[in-house]
Amino acid sequence: SARQNQAFVADFDSRWGTINEYPQQDIIATLFTLQRVISPDTLTGLEIEEGVVTIEGTSSNPQAILQRLEQDPLFTEVSFSRATSNSRYTIGLRLSNVSFEGYRARYVEATRR
Repeated sequence: SARQNQAFVADFDSRWGTINEYPQQDIIATLFTLQRVISPDTLTGLEIEEGVVTIEGTSSNPQAILQRLEQDPLFTEVSFSRATSNSRYTIGLRLSNVSFEGYRARYVEATRR
């Protein structure tokens, strides 16, 4: 019956939703996009954690890299995260399609109530 189907779906979601809905960080797409945006300049450091990306590198024009990252739909909240020298930069950004905050609000904090 429809009621049994609804109960099955609700039970499945409560048991497996935490796994199925875990935010996927597409690392390969992120790396290819960074390569395209940053090239021909050099990336010297990369950290990705819970959708937050920090990159470090050298460039003759760090501002241009920042602007290209801002224009790419894969990224949001792009900004210099540390003071830059003439050629060295550190940029922080978020993956626009990843929300660990939303995931935690739905699954982690809901189980604490």
